[in-house]
Amino acid sequence: MSGHPALADDLPRSLRELRREGVAVDAPDFVARLVRAVETVVRDLDALPRTDPFWANTNGRATWHKVSRYCEERLARDPGDQAARWTLLAQDLEGGLCSGLDLLAGELATRPELVVDVVATAEWVWLRVGVSPWAALRRVLDGLPPASRAALTRLAGSSDERTGRAARAALAVLAGRPFADAVGLARWDRLLTALLDRASEGPDGAGPPRTVEPETARRAGEVVAAARTLLAEDPTAVRDLVSAAWWCEVEVETPATDAARDLLATIDRARLEEFAAGAPPTPPAGNARPEAGVNPRAGTLAEAARTALRVLDGGPLLPLH
Repeated sequence: MSGHPALADDLPRSLRELRREGVAVDAPDFVARLVRAVETVVRDLDALPRTDPFWANTNGRATWHKVSRYCEERLARDPGDQAARWTLLAQDLEGGLCSGLDLLAGELATRPELVVDVVATAEWVWLRVGVSPWAALRRVLDGLPPASRAALTRLAGSSDERTGRAARAALAVLAGRPFADAVGLARWDRLLTALLDRASEGPDGAGPPRTVEPETARRAGEVVAAARTLLAEDPTAVRDLVSAAWWCEVEVETPATDAARDLLATIDRARLEEFAAGAPPTPPAGNARPEAGVNPRAGTLAEAARTALRVLDGGPLLPLH
């Protein structure tokens, strides 16, 4: 598709970006549908005769912006046009916008199994821009009829891992739990924040010194201290720490190995060696409570422990395992 002279260069670039970011959301079927929809719409637009009024006062090239206008016109003519709807969703996701949830709301009411796509959309926005999609997601879920809510309860026990996780996340949001907690990433999010704060502290962290306001520095110090306490009380949090450090390096493009090494030193090395050898974890110590959900981004405990030991011994964080 990228070789067609009538297609602007931003289209294949946008598709590559969708595929790359979709890997992080861990929803391959969702991403595949997005890409197929965009490819279908782009082919349709490119096949539209240049004599069509749509092309009036344009250069005749199918750009990402024109795709948006084309989809809006298609949906106005046919609200059931799924290719157009999903292409607009893809564009909202690329822009980090929660408005894509509204595009799925109507379907979710009649097909509760689409909760997987709805939660993936919310998670995508959260991971991309760091802004909680809780309010937008709650609005969509509040609009569901009673029968659809009951269906979510049934789907929460689904044998399909992604469906069950998404349904449980939706129910957790309806119960008022924060988004990160609902999707099982509260601990991961706390450790990610601690890594970024630690990496910005200067020579002992992974980044250059920064001049910050005293209050900001104080809060960052509290976040890092809380992360140390968490890791000391529950060494199994090494899974989330290693996963968060990988996210910093690969997705945020922020060096995090030194900051991770500093935080990993909090964990008893003997416990890491036991985990690396496959020993089962013991219950958390102190006041630490088990994570409410399962982090889909973390590898196994043994894999994370082996990575942690490599980092502690001066080795690189990447590859993850």
